[in-house]
Amino acid sequence: MPTVPASHIASAPIYWEDEALACAGGSIRWCGHDVPPVTLGAMMLLEFLDSPTVTDFANCGAVDFARAVVVLRERDAAMPAVLDWCAHGKPADFGANTLDDLAQALLAKADIDTVEDDHVRLYRWIAVAFAGYSMIPSRGGSSGAWLFGGPTLGTTVAVLGPALGVAWHDVIWHVPLALCGFATAAVAQQNGCDHVARPKDPEDVKRQLEAAKQREANGELHPWQIAEPLRWPLSAEQKRNGVAVARHGELVEEARNGRG
Repeated sequence: MPTVPASHIASAPIYWEDEALACAGGSIRWCGHDVPPVTLGAMMLLEFLDSPTVTDFANCGAVDFARAVVVLRERDAAMPAVLDWCAHGKPADFGANTLDDLAQALLAKADIDTVEDDHVRLYRWIAVAFAGYSMIPSRGGSSGAWLFGGPTLGTTVAVLGPALGVAWHDVIWHVPLALCGFATAAVAQQNGCDHVARPKDPEDVKRQLEAAKQREANGELHPWQIAEPLRWPLSAEQKRNGVAVARHGELVEEARNGRG
């Protein structure tokens, strides 16, 4: 497998405006309704709902969107309704429970003319909530079945309560999760965590690796080997190709002479 330097791989898409808006506590419009930033507590409730708006957005139905938007709008006030939905057996379709009454009322006043564009916007709105956390290198391990269970809530309150100067209830229910993520990344960097940075685009990683494999199969050098031959030696595959060996040797000699 060839090595592709990180500098030659594109960063994952960044939704700058949505990130700034979320961190500042702004709202977006979804089908005529205001949707405030995702919070830690809202994500906990979406886990109670097994909400596909987080796990399988492409297959969300109107009922899934409506329930999620109720939670994102009402936050802690939605907790009794979510628990009522759970007590009624977590119905997949609209059922006789408080949450679904609220969701159906929301849909009754929805602007269906904007639904497709607004679903995309809602997806981005949920995705940017994790942008800051994605900057922190993974240490492996598993958070268990409930990502937003007790350990996550407790750790976030312990770290960000003092850092942001807010009470635990506000950290969970009112501080935007996007801000929590970026603040956590900043704290991690201040505490000496290495490689806190924007993640790379996984699709570009695949493209660059495939292109690199093809170059090596053709006996070609990579752009980074041509630009910095002293830094980037030949791979095992390239060493088996005389043309690649000769060309790299020429570039190394030129770089040494130029540097001397």
